[in-house]
Amino acid sequence: MRTSDKIFLLPVIIFSLNLLYRLVDASKLITTFPLDYVNDLASYLAMVHFFDVYGFLQEVPNWFNGFILFNTYPPGWAVYTYFFYKVFGNLLLATYISTISLYILGFIAVYLIGKELRISLVKRLALFLFVFANPMLIGAVLKQGRLPSFMALVIFTYLVYIALYFKERQVNWKIVFLGLIFVLLILTHQPETVLSGVFLLGIFLVKKWKERIVIATVLFCSVLVSSFWLIPFLYYTFTLNFLNIGFANWLLNFKGYFWNNLIGIILSASFFVLFYLYYWQRPTRTTLLFFAPVLVLNFLYLTRLIVFVPILKFIYPDPFNDFLMFFVALFLVSIRYRELRRFIKISIACALILFSIMGIWYNMTQTPFFVEHSEEDEHFIELIQKVEGKYIFMATELPDSYPSAYAAYAAIYYNKSTIHGWGEMFKEYEYTHRLEEYLVAYFEKHNCQPLLPLLAEYNATEILTHKEDCSYFIEECGLIEKARSGDACLLKIP
Repeated sequence: MRTSDKIFLLPVIIFSLNLLYRLVDASKLITTFPLDYVNDLASYLAMVHFFDVYGFLQEVPNWFNGFILFNTYPPGWAVYTYFFYKVFGNLLLATYISTISLYILGFIAVYLIGKELRISLVKRLALFLFVFANPMLIGAVLKQGRLPSFMALVIFTYLVYIALYFKERQVNWKIVFLGLIFVLLILTHQPETVLSGVFLLGIFLVKKWKERIVIATVLFCSVLVSSFWLIPFLYYTFTLNFLNIGFANWLLNFKGYFWNNLIGIILSASFFVLFYLYYWQRPTRTTLLFFAPVLVLNFLYLTRLIVFVPILKFIYPDPFNDFLMFFVALFLVSIRYRELRRFIKISIACALILFSIMGIWYNMTQTPFFVEHSEEDEHFIELIQKVEGKYIFMATELPDSYPSAYAAYAAIYYNKSTIHGWGEMFKEYEYTHRLEEYLVAYFEKHNCQPLLPLLAEYNATEILTHKEDCSYFIEECGLIEKARSGDACLLKIP
């Protein structure tokens, strides 16, 4: 075994064991619907269900008094998982198998990249694990359930392979695969699509004009093919004022997004250091031009100047970090370690060991494991079945579980409707913002007026709550108790 392979051996073993352990823990999804707070997965499960019941770009009545499915969110992952759902007939099982399949597809893509770069099997494994099993992505995928973004990262990996394949080869008919991959990316997740577009500028810079025209034509055809969804997406994005949510501010909010921003800064700095070592061994114009757009993007991200760049300023930190992590890992396994000074090799080896140990520590102590249903969950589930009109979940003291997850659960298993839902992007900004303002005002002052008239305007007929709010709503607001289970209660608005 080469000395450079030995540097990666311990991280490969540690990350592999952590990934397997987390995959086993995540398999509890097969029998238990996720209801805890660290959870985006429930919303994506609902998308698959809504697609099955209502269809593509159709109105879904279960949330927000009705919204258009996939109007401001891409359909890629939901449609992909839908095929598994039709095969297995179980939404939770289909989602877990879909996730495993994405890991397999990611490994295949990395293997192809490794073949193109002519790196060893150990380094290919390291590249796969650093990209798809790093502590950030373990939490995001196997706990939080950020599966559309994960799928987009897998697709992006194939796009990188194609770009590397043509980096120093003449463009031929195989460039069609670049177009097919880009179509899938457009339909899967927008942040990764935008970042991939920046990366692809590098292939334009290293090619002659004739080849640039061919590549541009292929990518333009990709946009045309995806226009059946892309045009409605752009229309609804501006119509619903979706961009008012303000994703750009997350990069400046170190208090609310401390870990995301700290990790991003570390990755961004590491990117420059490792690229320097990579370029120092390949000081060619092609190498510099190929990675130039990503270098500029990394500089803008590190300095936070990116919040002033159109389009890019609407991307939140996670996709940036995944994107940078990919290139940090790519440079890391591509460096010719035999040409490095002993001190640098030892430093990288120590950094990798420290990164691996700290990463596992972070996953074990900070990344929650799969949470089974609590007794409180069962009480709310019992009451959800008794909802007859449109309900809203309201509570001064939030439960241990995620109210939005109940909205998904109620829609999937009992076809219940709520005036709220999951994700502000699905409905007009004015609708969700106004409702949120009234809810915040109520919880600050506990004044039933003007909350109740607004709820009536929004067609709410029942409130699901618990503990002291049950008695307060009945005694002070005049609501009628319809059902009770443990500390939870279902109240009717007169």
